[in-house]
Amino acid sequence: MLKPSTAKVIRFITRLYNASRNSLLSRYFELKYPGCKFKGVKFGRGVTIVCTDGAFLTVNNSSLGDGSLVYAGKNGIVDIQSSFIGRNCVIAGCEKILIGENSLIAEMTVIRDQNHKFTDSTIAISEQGIEMSPIVIGQNVWLGAKVTVLAGTNIASNTVVGAHSLVNTDLTSGLYAGIPAKYIKPLSVKKDKP
Repeated sequence: MLKPSTAKVIRFITRLYNASRNSLLSRYFELKYPGCKFKGVKFGRGVTIVCTDGAFLTVNNSSLGDGSLVYAGKNGIVDIQSSFIGRNCVIAGCEKILIGENSLIAEMTVIRDQNHKFTDSTIAISEQGIEMSPIVIGQNVWLGAKVTVLAGTNIASNTVVGAHSLVNTDLTSGLYAGIPAKYIKPLSVKKDKP
């Protein structure tokens, strides 16, 4: 069993290491991809960042969970503000993805602003290109584990989407769940006791 003083030293060294690591990773990605801007980001293990030519990727005061991928495709915009991104999430923006402050994105959630075209059965789907439409996620949004958010959707501030749900239309404030996500009830507001 470690002495309390030894445990404090280990915690201090760990915090120092993590702060240095996060700072170095931020600078590394900014140098590798000129369109990247990071401020106050905590990188989990195995996080992948891709920001192709002409794309802009901004992450401020956020935590990116282990194994997550954040991708900004050519000329795309991905902007994440003061939010938590869980483990093994995929955020792939070829046009625009905006995630507002104080949002919680649980593990294995997928947010993609593009879909493959598949209208011509005489051509391979992989050769038909993609369609893009922006995604806007407001402030104080909680997406439960394994939620999928499809292109062209807006999720209003103060919204909760239950685990394993599929978001394929705009959502106003409230609680949603299901495939596709359906309105369940408003979020309750606590009133102060008199």
